[in-house]
Amino acid sequence: MQKTNYSVIILLLLLNITTIQSDSFYKAYNQPSALIHYMIQGEGNITKNSHFEIKGRASLVFREWGAINLYKERYKEISTGIAKSTKVLKILKLDDYATISEVNFDKKQIDKRVDPIIEEALKNGTNLSNEFTKKAKLVGNSTILGYPCQEWQYRGKKQCLYKGIVLKEELNLLDINIFKIAIAIDFDKNITDDHFVLPTFLENESKGFLLKENVGLTTQADMVTAQVIVDGSIEDEDELIEEIAEQDNIVAQKLTSELFNKQKELLPELLREMQEARVCLENAENTEEANTCLDQVVKIKENISGEIEKNCKIKFWIKEAKEQRLQDIEEKIWTMKRQMPCIRRSQNIDDLSECIIEESS
Repeated sequence: MQKTNYSVIILLLLLNITTIQSDSFYKAYNQPSALIHYMIQGEGNITKNSHFEIKGRASLVFREWGAINLYKERYKEISTGIAKSTKVLKILKLDDYATISEVNFDKKQIDKRVDPIIEEALKNGTNLSNEFTKKAKLVGNSTILGYPCQEWQYRGKKQCLYKGIVLKEELNLLDINIFKIAIAIDFDKNITDDHFVLPTFLENESKGFLLKENVGLTTQADMVTAQVIVDGSIEDEDELIEEIAEQDNIVAQKLTSELFNKQKELLPELLREMQEARVCLENAENTEEANTCLDQVVKIKENISGEIEKNCKIKFWIKEAKEQRLQDIEEKIWTMKRQMPCIRRSQNIDDLSECIIEESS
């Protein structure tokens, strides 16, 4: 009678158990590690006389199937038209086994909290890489940098996913299409701890985990989507569409309101400084003194537009140049004086734009 080899049976059982368990661990992505760089761009009109443009870069780096991942974004919001404004925004967020660290660059602090959804998924070994597709509709296929991805549409957002990783994203905000697309992908890079270093800001611990409005491509409407994916709390599609439209209106009002308030506050200040500069320039005896006269005017203009004024510096202060500069600033002062009653009466960015247009026509 042949003797049973129990050691072999036990070994086979252990191998089978290991094989079964190997598919039951937490995954944010169906890829062990990656480093991806993105380009962000989009433009369109936010009001009748105001054009909006967004452009920038983003990066995603992760290892351990996304249990540790860092996302960063830096981009410009540029509003142009009669009134011009440029704002630079930065996002830096680290997810380290459900401990979320978000960098607040304005306050120079790091807000830390625990995400209970990810914490639970880690405990249960849940694969979250296909969460977006559960509610979304498959609308096509694309190839990004040689990698095939499926395009999934959900409300105003479309994502092209490869192994749960976003290679391309399109977001419709205020009837403006904003794109984020991968421009470099590395699935073979050795991802070290250095890739997840945050600035040395003070840490601010917060209790619980609240969905908040964020900047950049993540709007409050995206938070509604997150809520639906997490717990299905909004089942009615019409209700969801209304929520999204309302949030987009809030974003539109915020963008135009910030621009309007800034312009309306700074334009009268610019007029006062131009008048001061006119008197100062009359008495300036050389180039250095003349440029000093314009310092405050330049600062206010840069504050209004968000960009460096490159053409304000005076290079020569001979008689002809002085007379031309005085004539130019005199004309600008009188133009702004005529516009000022209309500017003071204006109630929104379109009113303000009309003040300038009427004067210029």
